[in-house]
Amino acid sequence: MIATSAFAQDAFQSSKCKRVVQGEAVGQNGQHVAGLDLTLEPLGVDFDYVLPRTKTDQKGRYRFENICLGRFTVFIRDDEAGYPAAYHVIFLRLTSHIPEVRLTAKHLDANLRVDVPPKPGLLDVRLTSIVIKAGGSERNCGLET
Repeated sequence: MIATSAFAQDAFQSSKCKRVVQGEAVGQNGQHVAGLDLTLEPLGVDFDYVLPRTKTDQKGRYRFENICLGRFTVFIRDDEAGYPAAYHVIFLRLTSHIPEVRLTAKHLDANLRVDVPPKPGLLDVRLTSIVIKAGGSERNCGLET
């Protein structure tokens, strides 16, 4: 398993590769977002490996270096900033467009803007009463809070 993981990562990030994916993270208000943890993910492949990560600088800029040929996207994975690891899966299901870049022999560097979506919210549900239906009758029971 370790050899597979190392092989898979070498398939898209290696010191032999000289390509770069870089860009900036921009919030809903148009301001640059500093300090976000970002992950570079190859598209069109399904490997089990450690993905490269970086953090945006004070101006919201990021850079992944030594990237090989392929199609890539960048996701936010930052628990502290309110974007848990599973958030990008939810985001993918809600959007029809995944921003991507394609690194080729002719295109060594690519810029990809990361639009920072609103943070996922939590729904606080408090049950105050319940209606029980049994045998054709209905009973409303208040719950202690």
